[in-house]
Parts: sequence; C-alpha cells; structure tokens
Amino acid sequence: MAMSVVTPAHKSKDVSSLVHTFAQSSFVLVQSNNGATNGTTLWLAGQALAFYFSANLKIPKPGTIALELGSGIGLTALAVACLGFTVLATDIPLVHDTVLARNIVANAHAVPPPGTVSSRVLDWLVPFPDSLSDPPPALVFTADTLYAPHLITPLLQTLHAASLPARAPCYLCIERRDPALVDAALRAASDVWHFTVTRIPHKKLIDALRRGGVDQAALSAGDWADLEIWKFTHPKTPPLAAAALASAASAALP
Repeated sequence: MAMSVVTPAHKSKDVSSLVHTFAQSSFVLVQSNNGATNGTTLWLAGQALAFYFSANLKIPKPGTIALELGSGIGLTALAVACLGFTVLATDIPLVHDTVLARNIVANAHAVPPPGTVSSRVLDWLVPFPDSLSDPPPALVFTADTLYAPHLITPLLQTLHAASLPARAPCYLCIERRDPALVDAALRAASDVWHFTVTRIPHKKLIDALRRGGVDQAALSAGDWADLEIWKFTHPKTPPLAAAALASAASAALP
C-alpha cells in the first residue's frame, strides 16, 4: 500500500511505502515500523525541514556539499539534493542498512542535476571521521534527532566537527516533546560548543509549509504546531581555540 503525502508523518506509520512529491520529483520511500528502532520511519520534522529548505535556501554552486545526520528514510536528504546540493545522507548501521541506503539508491534517479545524493554509515558515538567528505560540507542539517539525554553530547560534537572546517551553518528541526531536554541541548550548543544559536521565526516555517502543500485545515488542527527550527553558526573564534575544543570533545567520547 502506498500513501501520497503531504500526510503528517505520525499519520502514516503503518504505511510501508510512502509516495512523496517534492518540487518536480516524486519519491517512493519504504519505511519499517517494527519497533527495532525509531529511525526507520518518516518523522514530521524531516518533512518540515524539507519544506523550509525549499522555500529559503539559495541555489548553491554545483558540487556544494550538504551533510545530513540521522537521515532516517532519506526524505530530507533527497529534497535537499533536488535543490542542487551534493548530499551525503548518514545514519547508524541498522537504519542505513534497513531503509536509508535502499531509498537513496531507488530514488537517486529522480533528483534533477546538478544535485546528487549518496549515503553512508555514521555513528555519533565514535570520533568524527576526517575523510567523510572532501571538500567539507557547506551545510549540515538534522531532523528529529534530539530525543534522548545520552545523545545530546554526541549529536552536538558531531555537528561541531562536521561544520567547523567550512564554518558551515547547521540546522536542527525538532518537535518540542520534552522541553527540558530541548532547552538543555540548546544551552549546551551555546555554552559548551560555542555555537551562536538562533531560532528560525515560526511564521517562516508556517509559510514554507503552506508553500509545500500543507493545507490550512491541517495547520489549524495542530498537526504541525510543535515544530521548531534552530540554526547553529560558528562565531569568529580563533582557529586554535576551535581546534582545541574539537580535540577535547573527541577525547571525551567512549
């Protein structure tokens, strides 16, 4: 059974194959709701971030690298590739091997040039690999990856390591299910990792959802109400200080 979206992700968890149209492309995305991990189904924040980027990102120079952390079934990565980026979608082995790699391979042909998309395994619990992409990413993004206290530090460490070489902006889209956890993560991003942390105005997100095809009835029903997008940028920090921070963070990982 296939479902054509824009259906909010939480209303399609029992659908094994999602048909999602983005710009002029149509993707068929498999998902698995078997309870083994929550990363093998579509999540609302991934849909929302795709719509936000479509409405707000400038067309990049060909070959501009974008990196996604926690790509899940791959929708947001494919959407960003449609905007002209060279996208690397990543996730842990279970998610990558179950749904992500399959969806990227099956849908890469639907990405118009010059955009491209590929995938690989990336585990935040190990030091960030220097060889992940060359040149380094000019954009780093992640959606619905802030849900457990023990993952706050690994996520922020990986965002910092991935974005520092090119001083790339990072975008984090979340549903505010646990306000205390979200607030702790945002404080750590600022106080520990020295990102400049800025919330994207909610009106810009709602406008992007409307432009993406989310109707007013769905917006009024509150299906998309708890979403937030945060932008992390690097201040003008002396390079040695930034490198020392990254080195200390890597040493602290198990």
